[in-house]
Amino acid sequence: MLPSQLCIVNGDSAAASLCQAFGLDPESVLVQHDVLSCGPLPALEPIEQWRRLREQFWQQICNVPTSPPLSRDLLRNTDRLREAQAVLLWLGSGLSDQLLLPFTVHLFKSLGIELAKLSAVQFSQLPGKPVEIVGLGMLAPNELRSHPAPESLSAAGIIELCKAWTAVVAPEPGRLLAFLREGVAVYPFLRRALKTLIARYPDEQTGLNYIDWDLLELSKTRGPKVAAVITHAILGNAEHLDPVGDIYLLARLRGLADPLLPHPALELSGDGFSIRRCEVKVTASGDDVLAGRKNFVELNGVDDWVGGVRLDSRSGAVWFRRGQELVGPGVA
Repeated sequence: MLPSQLCIVNGDSAAASLCQAFGLDPESVLVQHDVLSCGPLPALEPIEQWRRLREQFWQQICNVPTSPPLSRDLLRNTDRLREAQAVLLWLGSGLSDQLLLPFTVHLFKSLGIELAKLSAVQFSQLPGKPVEIVGLGMLAPNELRSHPAPESLSAAGIIELCKAWTAVVAPEPGRLLAFLREGVAVYPFLRRALKTLIARYPDEQTGLNYIDWDLLELSKTRGPKVAAVITHAILGNAEHLDPVGDIYLLARLRGLADPLLPHPALELSGDGFSIRRCEVKVTASGDDVLAGRKNFVELNGVDDWVGGVRLDSRSGAVWFRRGQELVGPGVA
């Protein structure tokens, strides 16, 4: 890699492995700390407004008043992107890593940075490693050294990435559905990962997305210890293209157990912000949802986000998943 080359990678673990693999100065690696597959992704400009919104979301998830200073954070070092002669983006095939590609293109365009300096290293699988490389944090330093060749962005690729980001941040799901129906893709890993967003919508019968359904089932079969529930949720989702972390899973458990809901599906005891000091119990309403007798959204309403789409039962803006399709207002 060139001495003047700047790398971007998702998460501190992957950044540390990258530095160790190639003997890089840590200052030459910018880290995307924001897990883009979780929480609201509305179309906001300027980028500073976007950063504040995303930081507020994670502050609420983590129950902290402010975000800690992160010296190598991508959005806090946009001047470094301007100064670099070349920028290399390192990607796995999972949703969070794949979203980083169109987001970075959007970021470059928003900041007026030339896209010709941007290229990407795309992992999917390695010889002798049967699992899908959904995130770079899965790879040891010696495995990173066996990386695929970097690829620059073509004109057609940039157009596709811009369309993808516009579809993801759109306030209604129609654009994403139309994008996923298109034929040949310059970035097939991106389109494949974006399809998993459909499972983030509540199921038409149960009213739960796939994450909440897994957590409700596991609370029944693996509870009462929240640590056991979350461990099994992560292990069961390890090779899924939409992996999420323990902090986000705990937040989803809190949502299912919110005492302000008319009919919570779960009941938490102990410290609801501590995985190890919290226990969970399925309520009668949760049993009804598991048995298919009740729908969680019909019982409690919904206020949630899937990309740029806000699911809000108070305004009637709710879309449900029916198989691999969505049903709701304005969906063709």
